[in-house]
Amino acid sequence: MSLSTNADEHQVREFTCGCCAAPAQRTWNFVLRDGSPHAVYFANSYNHGGQGHETWIDVILGSWGGENHSDHVTFGCRVGAVEDSPAPAATAVQACLDGSAGPLHGRTLSREEALAHPWITDFWAVVDHVLEHDPVVHPHLYG
Repeated sequence: MSLSTNADEHQVREFTCGCCAAPAQRTWNFVLRDGSPHAVYFANSYNHGGQGHETWIDVILGSWGGENHSDHVTFGCRVGAVEDSPAPAATAVQACLDGSAGPLHGRTLSREEALAHPWITDFWAVVDHVLEHDPVVHPHLYG
C-alpha cells in the first residue's frame, strides 16, 4: 500500500486557540492509496502559548467520489509530548473534539470504538503519512 497526497490540494488556515488565544494552524488534504482517493485528514496544530506543541488529527475513511457519505467513519488522535518520551507520541481520542463534525465525517468514533474498528490499521497508516509528509504538521511537531 502506497500513500500519497497532492501538494496542490493541501490547505492551511490560521486561527486563534480557544483556550489560550495563541495562534494555531489547521491543515487538511486528501490521502491517496495507490493513486485512488482513500481518506481526508484535518490536523489542528497548537503551541498553547509556548506550553508545548501538539497536533490533533481527524481522519475520515470511507468511499469517495460521490455525495453519499453513509460509509464514512472518522477517527481522532492527539500527537504530542508524553511523560518519559523524548519524541511526540500519538494517542487515539474521540474524533472531532473541536466540534467540526458534519455529514462528510459520517460516524465519529470514540477512542474505544476506534481501537476496536476494523479500519484502525488504515487510520494509523494515514496518521503516519501525515506526520512524515504534511508541510505544517511535521515541522510543528519535530522542529
